[in-house]
Order: sequence, then C-alpha cells, then structure tokens
Amino acid sequence: MVIVFIPTLFNGLFSANVSFGGTSIIIIIVGVTLETLEQIESHMQVRKHEGFLTGNRR
Repeated sequence: MVIVFIPTLFNGLFSANVSFGGTSIIIIIVGVTLETLEQIESHMQVRKHEGFLTGNRR
C-alpha cells in the first residue's frame, strides 16, 4: 500500500511532477523480482552441472 502512495508523496513533498502511478511501480518491482529469481535459478543450475561434469559434488 505504501508503494501506491509514493507518486503522491513525491508530488506533495518535493513538488515533483511524477508521471507514473503506483500500479506502474508495482509492475516494475514484480518484473525485477521475477528476473532476479530466474537469474539465481540459472546460476544454481550451472553450478549443479559443473559439479556433475567434473565429478566433484558440492
């Protein structure tokens, strides 16, 4: 709920003209989170396969 009010706070406190809404911020945060999780999963799979190919198990 705080995220939704961020543009309103910027408009009021800093007299900034913010042209995006709270929904846009939520979409950006969700997108970045999903991308980060995909990268973490990718790194974990690479490490697993490296250990399998070299014979070392971690």
